[in-house]
Amino acid sequence: MQLSAESRSDPASHPGWRARVQKALRSTRLLYLGEVGLLAGVYFIAAKLSLLLAIPPGYATPVWPPSGIALAAILLFGKRVWPGIWLGAAFVNYTINSSALAAVIIGSGNTLEALAGAAMIRYFIGVPWRFGRGEDVATFVAAAVLSATIAAIVGLVPLAYTHALSVPELFWNWLTWWLGDAVGILIVTPLILSWCVRGTVSWTPPRQLEAACLSVLFLFTAGAIFLRTDGVHFDPLALKFLVLPFIIWVAFRFGQREVTAATLAVCVLSVWDTFSGGRAPGATAMNQTLLILLAFNSTVAILGLTLTTVVGERRRVTEALQKGRDELESRVRERTLELERANRALQLDIASRTRTEKLLLESEERFRQMVTSVVDYAIFMLDTEGRVVSWNAGAERIKGYRAQEIIGQHFSRFYTRADVDDGKPWRELEVASVEGRLDDEGWRLRKDGSTYWAGVVITAVRDAAGKLIGFSEVTRDLTAHRRFEEALRHKNVELEQLFESAPDATMLVDPAGLIRRVNAQAQTMFGYGRDELTGSPIEVLLPQRFHERHVRHRDQYLGNPHRRPMGAGLELFGRRRDGSEFPVDVMLSPVDTDQGRLVLGVVRDLTDRVRTEEALRRGEARFGALVNSVVDYAIIMLDADGCITSWNTGAERIIGYTAGEIIGQHFSRFYYREDVERGKPQHELELAASTGRCEDEGWRIRKDGSRYWANVVVTAVRDRTGELIGFSKVTRDLSERKRLEVELTDAKIAAEQSSRMKTEFLAKMSHELRTPLNSLLILARLLADNASNNLTAKQIQYAQTIHAAGTDLLDLINDLLDLAKIESGTVTLVIDAERFADLRDYVKHSFEQIAHDKRLEFDITIDERLPPAIRTDGRRLHQILRNLLANAFKFTHRGRVSLLIAPAKSGWTPGHTRLDAADAVIAFSVTDTGIGIPHDKKETVFEAFQQLDEGTSRQYGGAGLGLAICRELTRLLGGELRIRSEPGQGSTFVLFLPLPDRAESHPERSSGSTRDMRGGAAMAAAASGNPATHADPMGRHGKGSDRER
Repeated sequence: MQLSAESRSDPASHPGWRARVQKALRSTRLLYLGEVGLLAGVYFIAAKLSLLLAIPPGYATPVWPPSGIALAAILLFGKRVWPGIWLGAAFVNYTINSSALAAVIIGSGNTLEALAGAAMIRYFIGVPWRFGRGEDVATFVAAAVLSATIAAIVGLVPLAYTHALSVPELFWNWLTWWLGDAVGILIVTPLILSWCVRGTVSWTPPRQLEAACLSVLFLFTAGAIFLRTDGVHFDPLALKFLVLPFIIWVAFRFGQREVTAATLAVCVLSVWDTFSGGRAPGATAMNQTLLILLAFNSTVAILGLTLTTVVGERRRVTEALQKGRDELESRVRERTLELERANRALQLDIASRTRTEKLLLESEERFRQMVTSVVDYAIFMLDTEGRVVSWNAGAERIKGYRAQEIIGQHFSRFYTRADVDDGKPWRELEVASVEGRLDDEGWRLRKDGSTYWAGVVITAVRDAAGKLIGFSEVTRDLTAHRRFEEALRHKNVELEQLFESAPDATMLVDPAGLIRRVNAQAQTMFGYGRDELTGSPIEVLLPQRFHERHVRHRDQYLGNPHRRPMGAGLELFGRRRDGSEFPVDVMLSPVDTDQGRLVLGVVRDLTDRVRTEEALRRGEARFGALVNSVVDYAIIMLDADGCITSWNTGAERIIGYTAGEIIGQHFSRFYYREDVERGKPQHELELAASTGRCEDEGWRIRKDGSRYWANVVVTAVRDRTGELIGFSKVTRDLSERKRLEVELTDAKIAAEQSSRMKTEFLAKMSHELRTPLNSLLILARLLADNASNNLTAKQIQYAQTIHAAGTDLLDLINDLLDLAKIESGTVTLVIDAERFADLRDYVKHSFEQIAHDKRLEFDITIDERLPPAIRTDGRRLHQILRNLLANAFKFTHRGRVSLLIAPAKSGWTPGHTRLDAADAVIAFSVTDTGIGIPHDKKETVFEAFQQLDEGTSRQYGGAGLGLAICRELTRLLGGELRIRSEPGQGSTFVLFLPLPDRAESHPERSSGSTRDMRGGAAMAAAASGNPATHADPMGRHGKGSDRER
């Protein structure tokens, strides 16, 4: 709401305005006076009752409850009720000897005592409605003891001047005064505070009965101790401590309210007992009695508070432990039930094993084919710089490095020195990043320095946005292949060379069974020399037990010579020269030569293959066990038609079927009927067969009919020839994630609605608050001007203070309104030419006096390369710079503050759309030598209502909105706000704004324009209604800024 020009110039033109303001001020003043008067009356009555126990000359008492009442009042109602304490204390002391000066001094001491105690308690523990920790009790006792010294010392001054007291009497008066005030605080303040909040005790019938029994026993014991009769022959002071067990009882069984009440009762009875029987003759005896009384009361009060606090702490810890134990028992029960279900499932699985044995054997054969096609590979990942980030067992076997040795190292260490000097590793990464993949073969280095011939595939790995995040490298040891290829290439010229280079033992045998020729491999395999084998019978290479049978087989073969390949299924063995046997496979082929028909025999040592097959069988068994042990994924094998051929434990857990129930069934039974009718299962198989893989998410059905949200990956499985032999199907239960996504969507909608309601509320309240506040500022301004010269200097100062505080509040309201507009997207920018010379004058006029008052150097520098003006919203630019400079002056105590406006080539965040696309960028740099900002707070200072810490808020004030608004306004202007700071050295805030082309930046060539940030029609920005926005009539330029770092 805005005031018209007539309203601002003549407030009396609104008849009801002045009446409303006066009524509001009158009701507030009456309420405040009522609080102060009530506090003064309560203090006076309590003080008069306490003075009945005073020692000469009548100021000091052994217990002073008004001190506790005063401290509780300050903690409950704040410092503003201190006049009530002062009035009550002054009046009651004036009634003692009618000395106004002494009453004023003593009343001031009592008031300072309450204010100091409340300040210490609020600073260290807050308002102790209930003491939660033993440390809080100790802090409260220390604050009570320290603050009580203030009243005792101040009160002793008039006592010494108005009464002829000796030094010992003054000391005993001071000690009694001090201890009496301290005991009054310890007893009364916790009592008042604890009874101002809801109690923690649940008053069940057993608890009520216990309280009644406690009361009866306490009254009986108190009567026995304190109700003395003549003729008693023991000292009753020693028996007073018999009431301590009752305090302990209350502390352990009840709450702080009950403990403070019991403490008050014990202390009242103790005081009454001490003074009811007549005072002991002599000052010394009286002082000793008072000291015993004070010690007893202090002990009772501190013991009660400490015990109830410690017991409360123990009770909370016990409850937490009990809760943890209950949760643990619940988890144990749940795990026991799961174990029972697993046991039943295991029994069912054992029962079905016999029925599924044949199907499992077929499944094992398919798995064996898959494993047989796998060779050893070194597979590892690289980051974008080429450093190793992952390492598999194949890489460790091939290259020799363990994972902990190589991760973090550059992959160039696998290359030879010549390749590294040539830059080959980095060139391959560059090619892979550009083309997506690189295939290469070459020599590589192992950890031990040996080389091997490697086949390498480097693939670029990118994220969903296409950004390069690293590389995958797959390396295969091709050393054996390399050597074999080289041997074939060098010996392929002549048949002799080919014969000699055969990897198997090759020989020519005549019809008589004599060896005519052997190659080198035959010598190596059997251990004979070439001369030893030539002319020897072939049976020399066979075990003795096969000699006779081999002669018959040889004759049969010569009767029908034909090519017999390896792999005929015969179990054959060879015999070395040393007599050792080894498995072999033999290929026979008749060869016609000039010497007649010979038989070419090729013998292959199957030792390694037998070992490999055995290892593969063991690996197949381990692989099957591994798949079956997975419980979080359902891993299923399908044949080419979609029928289930294998079923793991995870599938049984997720879907509910046992292997015996589901193997042989079509996998479409997991889909809804509508999906089956639409052909979805068959479509997934066709897609996987054509592309190799199909991934899908959707609802699936369990055996019991319940549904679950599943992530399904179907992969085509092909043999070595590429023929489709089936599918692998991996299913994951994502029901919990689906539920969380729904909850997150609902929460987001609720949060957006809450944010919209908050924004509307802030906007409406800001407008509603500014109208009465502007009226208050006008009245304060009129009073401060003192046009009638009828106000005192103090009254003028009060008016100026009101105006200053109101201006701060109006700034805060304007900031809230700006924040609401920014969040709702309704901020309107008025784009026009802003001259740098005018900007310099504005900044200089606003902050020159502040720099002079704080004795700081203040520099404004405008680079000569800048054009005369910049097209932007001048009002918003002023607002940003005003906040930044106000912060700089606020947090700088010595040194300098400077503003530099110059062109900028860099410094903003790379990728900023507006700044990167601008023809030129201007940087507005505000630099100070102030307190600086910690590194971990540089981002949080730009958040709304965020400050460095509570200490900064108390010392410098502010609400923490300024920098948040500055950042959002900067964003609307198309710029960016950056910060550089070092704690203790100062800070630099840099505002980067885009500069349009130079033709548009001259004021004589430009015209004003308005831009609505919501994209609507152009409209002028509404006036803020803040008379202190562009000029500060109180001379407080920037002093009330709440933009905190």
